[in-house]
Amino acid sequence: MLAQDASLAVRKLAGGNKRVTKFVIQKPVGKPGKKAWRELWIFDLEGKPQRFMMTFRENGEGSADFDIQRQ
Repeated sequence: MLAQDASLAVRKLAGGNKRVTKFVIQKPVGKPGKKAWRELWIFDLEGKPQRFMMTFRENGEGSADFDIQRQ
């Protein structure tokens, strides 16, 4: 569900429904339930790649939140 929600958010920002390529930039760190990690997502819209830094944080309730920063 987290990946789906994040993908939908990036597609809304980038405009379109193209493929997203993902790279782990920082592996999860922290205590269980409070871990955080970062991924670089590249959204290729008609040969014009757009980059997004995705920061994910577990919220301690069995799920995670994310922030998106356009690169």
